[in-house]
Amino acid sequence: AAAAGTQKSEVYQLTADNFDSLVSGDSPWFIEVYAPWCAHCKALEPTWETLATKLAGKVKVGKVSTFGE
Repeated sequence: AAAAGTQKSEVYQLTADNFDSLVSGDSPWFIEVYAPWCAHCKALEPTWETLATKLAGKVKVGKVSTFGE
C-alpha cells in the first residue's frame, strides 16, 4: 500500500466480496496470492506496486490474502 500522503495504490485489494465483480470482464489480471504475515510477501510489496504502475491501462494488478481479508 502507498504511504500516507503519496499516490493511491494501483494494486486492487481483492476479497471474497469483490473478487467476482472486479475480475469478471475482458481486462487481463495479474493476481498475487499472499499471506499478510509472510516476510517474503511483505518484501515483494514494492515490486507489486511498481508492476501495477507500469502495467496501468494494460493489465490490472490485484492481491488476495490467503486469510480471506
